[in-house]
Amino acid sequence: MIVATHRCADHGHAEFVLEVDPSAVPEQHIEQIIQTLEGMVAHGSVFTPGQTLQVGWMITQVQRHDEMRLTLFEPDMRSLAVKYVPGVTETLREMMLQLLAPAWLPRGGYRVTKSRASCSKGPSFRRSGWGLDWA
Repeated sequence: MIVATHRCADHGHAEFVLEVDPSAVPEQHIEQIIQTLEGMVAHGSVFTPGQTLQVGWMITQVQRHDEMRLTLFEPDMRSLAVKYVPGVTETLREMMLQLLAPAWLPRGGYRVTKSRASCSKGPSFRRSGWGLDWA
């Protein structure tokens, strides 16, 4: 599916055209990246081909879609030297995982510790080796 921004030109900026698989990403996340790009442009951000843009933890790359529009490429997630491919499907999927992660945490949250203890398995799993203790 191809989606596009519609408000970037109001600020003298090229519009974005993005490729995304709607069967892999809910519509609200697709709309969110469109609104984010439009909002960034409205607040003065200027994007040029070759520039990188961090979306969640993923580093995307701005490329030309055609003479008048831009697009985003994402890492293919297979190559050790980063190879960018057209689209933002995996980027949005990874962002969804980030947004859902707090729901997977035990109730009560966590606290950062200075502990160097190793992780233990079982119902009282503690990630102390990573600097997290479940509260």
